Amino acid sequence: MVLSKPLAGNFLFQAAVALSQIVVVPFFVLEWGVAEYGAWLSTTALLVLLSFSDLGYLSIVSNVLNKLELSKYRVRASRLFFSVVAISFVQFVIFGSIVNGVVLLLFPDQYQLSHLFFSLYVFFFALSVFIANSTRANAQYHVFLFVNSGFKFLEIISVIFVLSWGGGWLAIAITYFFLSVVNFLISFGLCIKYKGFSLPKVLVIARLYKVCSGKAFNAFLVPISMTGLLQVSVVILEKFYGPDKVVFFVTARTLTRLVVQFVNVVNSSFWGWFSMLIKNGSNAAIMEAWSKYQLLINVSVSSFILFFIIFGESVYQIWTGIAVGDNKASFFVIMSSSVISSLWVSSVLLLMVSNRHGEFSKFYSFLVCLGLFACYLIGPISFFTFTLTLCLVELIMYLYVFRKRNLVFT
Repeated sequence: MVLSKPLAGNFLFQAAVALSQIVVVPFFVLEWGVAEYGAWLSTTALLVLLSFSDLGYLSIVSNVLNKLELSKYRVRASRLFFSVVAISFVQFVIFGSIVNGVVLLLFPDQYQLSHLFFSLYVFFFALSVFIANSTRANAQYHVFLFVNSGFKFLEIISVIFVLSWGGGWLAIAITYFFLSVVNFLISFGLCIKYKGFSLPKVLVIARLYKVCSGKAFNAFLVPISMTGLLQVSVVILEKFYGPDKVVFFVTARTLTRLVVQFVNVVNSSFWGWFSMLIKNGSNAAIMEAWSKYQLLINVSVSSFILFFIIFGESVYQIWTGIAVGDNKASFFVIMSSSVISSLWVSSVLLLMVSNRHGEFSKFYSFLVCLGLFACYLIGPISFFTFTLTLCLVELIMYLYVFRKRNLVFT
């Protein structure tokens, strides 16, 4: 497989995801206004958790599928793939019903049909990502990445078009849903073309649950905890401060967390290299590679900090059309949270590739729950203390990961 194609596909997909979060925001604020956009962000925040309705199994299975493909067990891989896709729909119905029920209880006057369509969008987009990840060992991996990227760019254009024509919640949700379904169907069709088709097997699904439960649980904890911290905090914030603060908080966090997305792209690029070095067991080589990696991260994060200290408020106001105003201190804390998060996300790479992340996963989940509870208790004091509490969670994680990371070299 030509390495440049997957790298280009990964970069394009990450860029498309980042742009889909950045480009549409000014149009939402302009067309809907801060109050309506804040209500939309609050009521859809928990629905994003549906991207984890697979309970971590898709992440584990994508790795298993790639190993089977490399070992030339393609019939077995095909049977496993279609079995997992089938059971994902069942899990989504169960998990989706629970999450939508919670949203309905929290926002009984605002829950609409649009939220159901948005739930389906989250699910089908997650399935499309799984399909792409399950083909990493194939020569066609880049094709799936380009398809997903193309639909993300199409999503940006379509949302802007619908907003400019006065589209409301339902029109936007249906737009997201329609594009995600077409994306999934094309990706699924390509899988049938490249893998062949096999009927789902109940015994395969039963064995999957038996063998992969522990690994899936650990794989599930970290991403859902991180997403939970980001999304549940929005619901808590809306309860105490209303949609205006929600819009400021979410947009400021989206802008400043670009540094975290950059680190994730770098992590993906270095993952294979560190896996090989750790497998070979050469501490000297690991430390040399780690020094180069850290140099790249430190220079990048330092540049980000300098840029946002000088231009952060101006960039935010030009982007959203909203003045930072009295939220200057909170804006600085949100930026600090993103920077600290990027540092521990970069450090956790060594724990992940060396399979020492089990304890880390459980600690992070506990800390997130504790942090959200603290936000609920401290939140009413002031918006600043709310953001400071979330920043403290990131700082504790950085100190924990920094200490654990050093164990890899011992």
